[in-house]
Amino acid sequence: MGLAAAPGVWAQGTVAYSNISPSGGASSGGLNNYYEQFTAGSAASLDEVDLQIFNFNGTSDSLSLSLFSDSSGAVGKPIASLGTVSTAAAAAQEFTPTTLAFSFSPVALSSGTTYWLGTLGGANDNVEEYTSGSGSGLPGWSLGQEKAYISGNYYSIGSDEMGLTLDVTPAPEPATLALAGLGGLGMLWQFRRRK
Repeated sequence: MGLAAAPGVWAQGTVAYSNISPSGGASSGGLNNYYEQFTAGSAASLDEVDLQIFNFNGTSDSLSLSLFSDSSGAVGKPIASLGTVSTAAAAAQEFTPTTLAFSFSPVALSSGTTYWLGTLGGANDNVEEYTSGSGSGLPGWSLGQEKAYISGNYYSIGSDEMGLTLDVTPAPEPATLALAGLGGLGMLWQFRRRK
């Protein structure tokens, strides 16, 4: 007898929030550092982030992404580096929306907690993000304000949102763990009884 996922249970790679649209949105910026605030609606592990950019030109040919804490509505301390990806495809398709996939070791997120995602290009890079004003996701997951980092200062970009998708794996709830433990004990009891 095989095990099956219960209806409504998330699997790895569940989209917690996405506002990426191949047809909607607008380009914004021309900088190398952007920060997007988001709130985790439930405890989960962040597995992948897809970031949509509109234009990339510069000298580094790569873009890095990091996760930061929130400090009273401002970008806080770094939590984890989420990797670096090549921007060659984006540079080759100048002024066309291109999605960059950042895959990394899972990072635990706490329910109801606010975080920041931050991009970092080279000092001479020019990144135009592809912004979107609407998105959807699981209950409680949302994007907040966006900021740009220029010459040592953070500047609010307002209600623009990075075009991104957050893929997560849920943290098991205590009741689920207890049920799994009871199931394991039942199987052990059946096994011993058959001996």
